Amino acid sequence: MNPHSGLAPPSYLPCTAHQKEHSRQNAVLRFNTQEGYIVFKPEEIAYLEADQVYTIIRTIDSRLHHVTVNIGKIEAMLERIVS
Repeated sequence: MNPHSGLAPPSYLPCTAHQKEHSRQNAVLRFNTQEGYIVFKPEEIAYLEADQVYTIIRTIDSRLHHVTVNIGKIEAMLERIVS
């Protein structure tokens, strides 16, 4: 029990290999853009290009998207998904 809130901590179940694979297959990345937001599956990203504090994402269909996240944060997000 958390002494500050009076609530019991949440229960966590270990993740099986099947559950991890299912999570990877359904993973999406959401980014803010000038127009609103955009959502990608990791496999849709062809490459990333740094643009000052922004990142340009080129997708496999050759579209370019400017997002308000720096390239290092996006790389870390992708690493968490594939590991």
